[in-house]
Amino acid sequence: MNQLLVRHIHLLLPLFVFLLTVPAHSVKAASGDEKYKKFVAETPIVEDAELRNYVNDIGQKLAANSNNPNIKYTFTVLDSPGLNAFAHEGGYVYIYRGLMSYMRNEAQLAAVLAHEIGHITERHVSRQKSGNVTGKMLAMLAGVLSGSQDVFEAGQLLSSSLIKGYGRDMELEADLTGAQTMARLGYDPQHMIEMLSIMKDYEALSKKKSSDKGGGNQTYHGLFSTHPRNDARLRTVVTEADKLAKSAKVLLGSGEQAYRLKTEGMIWGENFAAKEKKPHRYNNKSERIRFDFPEKWQWKELLSVVKGNDIDQIATLTMEPRARTTQSPEEFMHNQLKITEVEKGKNISPVRLKGYSAIIPAVDNKARKRLAVIYYKLKAYVFTGEVVDNDKFEEYDKLFEESISTFRTITQREIDGQKPKSIHHVKATRQTSFAALAKQFDLGRYGEEELRLMNGFYPAGQPSDGNWIKIVR
Repeated sequence: MNQLLVRHIHLLLPLFVFLLTVPAHSVKAASGDEKYKKFVAETPIVEDAELRNYVNDIGQKLAANSNNPNIKYTFTVLDSPGLNAFAHEGGYVYIYRGLMSYMRNEAQLAAVLAHEIGHITERHVSRQKSGNVTGKMLAMLAGVLSGSQDVFEAGQLLSSSLIKGYGRDMELEADLTGAQTMARLGYDPQHMIEMLSIMKDYEALSKKKSSDKGGGNQTYHGLFSTHPRNDARLRTVVTEADKLAKSAKVLLGSGEQAYRLKTEGMIWGENFAAKEKKPHRYNNKSERIRFDFPEKWQWKELLSVVKGNDIDQIATLTMEPRARTTQSPEEFMHNQLKITEVEKGKNISPVRLKGYSAIIPAVDNKARKRLAVIYYKLKAYVFTGEVVDNDKFEEYDKLFEESISTFRTITQREIDGQKPKSIHHVKATRQTSFAALAKQFDLGRYGEEELRLMNGFYPAGQPSDGNWIKIVR
């Protein structure tokens, strides 16, 4: 072992030992309030006050029956079509409107909220942070011991992937405490399995949708290799909670009617009509593209080139459309833009478009640059991020990457100003079929499967005469 390596180990070991022993809560991080402001700034809250109050009312009742009823909770419904729910320190619980689209009753909503409350009461967030710190230090130590930058970067990626999700044991713990919370309030904990089954079915549909696009979407729980109904550990968890349900003061039904009334007219899919017109957003309806510059940046369009600057004129981000080629975005960067050397090159895929991004190293006393190429239709959209002071490149490069990641296509519905589709409830007749409904309301290639999933008939089956069902129009 060479002397330089020994010296690095001596320098790192005290720090490594310290970070292994320091309490997770002592590591400085954004507070719950700060995260809340960030989340609602990035994703708006649903405008329907009655729906928001309904979710909050159920959440507060569940919280009062949780393992730690002394925590102050804030329940927020985010106006996003995604299927997600999450929680963080400070008693903050978030649920996406899109997830509520696939629920059929109040008890399923309670199952999700109770599960997220469980993540808070069992301190999964702080335990996750502690694991994150340890993982990064292990990656650093492994990199030094091996003398390999590749080993260090691989270790960082591994620790990030392990920490990104809560892990199977934490999810089961949240399922258990969540089911117990439901049971104490009077809901049948079997609805926890129902809700997770919906998530598993959605995962299957997502994989089907994206099988020809090179990847699938994962649901927010996403840890069952088999169907939740067949998961022995989950069944054990729910059975334990069943004992509490039998001793509950009041036994609640599924709340199907209440849920139906509260979600009538709820937006389905992307709520493009409610999108905020941001001053730092570039829109080009003829090209059908948009992206956001960093907040408070100013931009202007010079012929086909869009150029934005920060207030102090330190950093510049430009976007220029060019004719694309049959080559990959990475090959385009090397062959068409004449870039011979890059650092940290990686494929990117904003809204599943093909792209490539990299740092261009300093050459001949010129500062480093961030370069990205995104393909859409017949164009290659070339982004270039530059900083006057090279010492501030790392700081501004994060903003460059964030802006590039906001690149989006504009739909014809947005251009036409049409209203988004919404959920409505009707009674089925003998002639009702999901295939006919999907065709009638122009729900696209997977409309029939979406309707089946929303109504509890995935992957097959039809509603009976007189059944309440959800439609989208």
